[in-house]
This record gives sequence, structure tokens and C-alpha cells, in this order.
Amino acid sequence: MPPYAHNIFASYPAVLARLAQAPGVLQVEEILDFAARADKPRDGVVYVVFDGASPLSDIDQSREALYSIGFSAWLAQQHPQPDKSAYRETRIGETYTGLLRLLQGFDPTDEEGRALVASPYRPEKGPSPQYVDGFVLLPLRFTATVAVV
Repeated sequence: MPPYAHNIFASYPAVLARLAQAPGVLQVEEILDFAARADKPRDGVVYVVFDGASPLSDIDQSREALYSIGFSAWLAQQHPQPDKSAYRETRIGETYTGLLRLLQGFDPTDEEGRALVASPYRPEKGPSPQYVDGFVLLPLRFTATVAVV
């Protein structure tokens, strides 16, 4: 039985490690609620929030249920010109693209080669970017499917 059958978060450590590989990412931090974070954003930090799990199948009489699990990652990049778009800055685009590239189709496995998700991670529409305290906060949202037995 795959690890995700008993733990829908089995892939979470692999996701965090994968995000840390993007060019320009200095740190990956887990937070419970993006809006309620206490500190000022820090340049090059990716903040990760669990968005929830949604059933993908009727589970009334089923022994196995499919769920979509979702995470949002918020890239914080210092934006010294708040009166201009952050999208002109090459480093911001390269880091954001690197994060997208690392997660699209990501199909993590454990040290024994067992799948940690039933289907690879895929991008989904996320919330709108935010500008806070001289930073641009760029979100990306991604989901994967797991089966709970």
C-alpha cells in the first residue's frame, strides 16, 4: 500500500525540499495562515500554506476515496519601486518561473521508490499577488491526488 493511503501529507516534506531548489529562494517557511503571519515578509522566502483537501469521488460506500490536496506557496521578493510593476524585474520572473517548473508534474517518491501521491502535482489558479511593505508576494497554487484507504 502506498504511503499516502495512510497519510495524505506523505508528500509534504518532498514538496518543501523541492521548493527550496528554485533559483533565488533563500528559505522555505511553513505558515498556518498567510494573512495572519506576524512578521514582515523577507526577500527570497517562500511561505507555504496547506489549502485543504477535497473529495474527488463519492465516499459513501467506498473502501477507497480519492482526494485532491492543495498547497499555496507565496514567493516574497523585495520590490523597491512600489509605483511600478514588479514583473519587469528579471530576478523575480526567474525565481517564480523556477518554482513553477519544479512543481508542475512533480511526482515525489519515498526512499524506497514508492509514490507519495496518486497523480503528480499540477498548477491551479491561485489568489492574486499582494504588495506589502515594499515586497511583492507572488502566489502559486498546486494540487495532487491521493487515495485514502
